[in-house]
Amino acid sequence: MRLSRRNVRAVLSFLFCIVLFSSTCCPAIAGLGQSSPPAPGNAGTLVKRADALYESGDLAGAISAYRQAASVRPGEPAIFFKLGLALADEGNLDEAAANYEKAATLYQKKPGEKFNYGVTLNNLGLVYSRLGRLDEALAAYRKALALSPRSADVLTRLGAALQKKGQVDEAISVLQHAVLVKPFDADVFAALGDAHAAGNHLDDAIAAYGRSLEIRPDTPAVLLALGNAQQRRGLEEPAIQTLQRANQLQPNDPETLFGLGSALTHAGRASDAIPLLEQAQKALPERAEFLLALADALNAAGRSSEAIPVLRSALAVRPDSPEAAEALGVALLAQGDFAGARGLLEPAVKAHTQSPELHNDLGLALAGQRRFPEAIAEYEKALDLDPQYADALANHAVALTLTGRQPEALPEFRKALELQPKNLKAQANLAAALFGLGRYAESSEAWAKAVALSPEDGDLRYNLGLALRKAGRTAEARQAFAEARRLNPKLPTNP
Repeated sequence: MRLSRRNVRAVLSFLFCIVLFSSTCCPAIAGLGQSSPPAPGNAGTLVKRADALYESGDLAGAISAYRQAASVRPGEPAIFFKLGLALADEGNLDEAAANYEKAATLYQKKPGEKFNYGVTLNNLGLVYSRLGRLDEALAAYRKALALSPRSADVLTRLGAALQKKGQVDEAISVLQHAVLVKPFDADVFAALGDAHAAGNHLDDAIAAYGRSLEIRPDTPAVLLALGNAQQRRGLEEPAIQTLQRANQLQPNDPETLFGLGSALTHAGRASDAIPLLEQAQKALPERAEFLLALADALNAAGRSSEAIPVLRSALAVRPDSPEAAEALGVALLAQGDFAGARGLLEPAVKAHTQSPELHNDLGLALAGQRRFPEAIAEYEKALDLDPQYADALANHAVALTLTGRQPEALPEFRKALELQPKNLKAQANLAAALFGLGRYAESSEAWAKAVALSPEDGDLRYNLGLALRKAGRTAEARQAFAEARRLNPKLPTNP
């Protein structure tokens, strides 16, 4: 799986750590082992050679030399620390963790090595986190924090690991402490923004990212995170501006293109979004969410026939994705392919029984095949999972109406409209159900509300005229019919 924006910053933080603790350009790695006796003879020569190879970028040579030094001096923790550092830089995280563990064990046994022990635990926690071993990462960070309670770096990494573990409230608390310890650190505020975003505290996330950018302007990863938070908050235009700036600073980054394309789609600029999303998808073809966003843009641009193969690709990339199954099912439903939608949605529902959206969509496919009792059962499953699901309420009410159960349908239409007052289909179906029950005065009022939602729809005005005439309001009915025929001349002259 591709690195998320949080993983990106974790990698950058790790690389920063490598610079911070490199052997020749910074004092910290030199400090590792300064309080211990220098490695004698061959081991010392090997370490110096390994350090030089590491600084030159020859990781394989450095790792080999560190291994030789460790075999000569197996009790020297600094060698294992440096070997862990080089292995992590190479991407060999399992071996890096093993060597950091060895270094930590050795440092713990040595008096006067509290600082180096803490540094090792901090780096070990980061490697565990990158491996997904979050419980071990948290344990390492907590030990490091016990040794250095005011370390903003440890607090920041601990907060990030807690967020990845889903313990968002604790993550926010830890990161707020880090802000107090180091109030002018851009990375701390960025991590706090990530935690707030994970907890859906979008205003707080936007504020934290903004503070990070005040301290260190034009950081592409933070601009990307800010733009995504703004988009989720519904601030489309600020999101577009933020993400365009991120794209200027780091051109053609797939994650930025994805965020910018999504923001443009939501802002009604799907045609502008499509080429960006296509570029992102070509760069990372295994990202199902990129394919889903591209399909959304194609649908929004009126190119639904092109969206279906894209959605099939998304489902092939991630067969267990309920989002991909739902999106493809909805696309097939829109084309009237009820059998195809049902064939796709039934196995998806079996695999994801707790998805109200999938139950609702399967209900639509069944209703399209006029299998109303089965459709009703699916809508009811959706509503059991989410009683406030307005679309499922409206669809359930339609199915009840079509099976002659209009009195049961009316309260469901009304509840759907309480949740979504501008749901035109629910409003029109409520009016039709009232008309079918002979409640013409109420039907007239309901049709009038539907007309108010879509004033240029001649068919709605025509149905309003029918209800008004049945209610005995002949003059108003004639006016409604006249307006209906003006908007749609094909409507009957004498209904």
